Amino acid sequence: MLLRFVNLSIVSSLIFLIGCNLNNKEALGADNEIRVICSELDRDIVYENLSQIFTDTIYTPEPEPYYFLKFSDPSTYKSMKAHANLIVAYVNKNDKNPGYDLVKKILNNEQFEFISKSNPMIMGQDILAKNQLFIIVNMSDQNSMDKWIEGKNNFIRKKFDDQFKNRQKRHILNDFRNDELERKLAEKYDINLQVPWGWELIRERSDSNFIWLGREMPFQWIGINWKSGKHTDDELIVGDYLWQWPKKHYGYIQNMDHKFKLDKTTFENNN
Repeated sequence: MLLRFVNLSIVSSLIFLIGCNLNNKEALGADNEIRVICSELDRDIVYENLSQIFTDTIYTPEPEPYYFLKFSDPSTYKSMKAHANLIVAYVNKNDKNPGYDLVKKILNNEQFEFISKSNPMIMGQDILAKNQLFIIVNMSDQNSMDKWIEGKNNFIRKKFDDQFKNRQKRHILNDFRNDELERKLAEKYDINLQVPWGWELIRERSDSNFIWLGREMPFQWIGINWKSGKHTDDELIVGDYLWQWPKKHYGYIQNMDHKFKLDKTTFENNN
């Protein structure tokens, strides 16, 4: 497949690859998984550079990276090339370096000259699969890489974040639901929930009215706990109860002050 490219001034001379085949199948892999293809020789430097862009931690409910960088050898390119988030990178410009050799095979002469001399990165969308981000990076000049990351990291991160949101919408907002789990919750707890497809019952404690629902790739979850009757009007008591709630039900999880907010509202005519 020949990859064509065009210079788009709107992205400050970053180059976008344009896919030739618009009928490709849907990209593979988890939405928060970034497949990085490079040689073992280059792996440490590639990781060091990419981790400056993908460094966030999310607590869901335990600390984990927002994105997972998963490395593969260049020999796996054929089996990996349809992944949703794909980065091919090299550091050492040597024909004996399989990562460098792979990039020379993927790009045509004009593209390879551009990435070697003018700009360390080429980015493409929907190249070998639908809803795919495909990046090729030359990391042979660390000074150039530092300047490039400083200037373009927000742009690159936004591209991945936008793709993540778009791919998640297909699962969250579609009509496929876990009907069996919905029936179980309705019959056993009189809870009426629309549970998306892929979500499971992780844990339940009938004696304390607690259920924990979630899914993987990426891990998302919701915990539900209830008591019958009126217990208190004291907002401080309620606040303390909710503050301690995660640790009580998850053991090693606790709330943090960062972005923590409590709002009083009404539900079925009750505060």
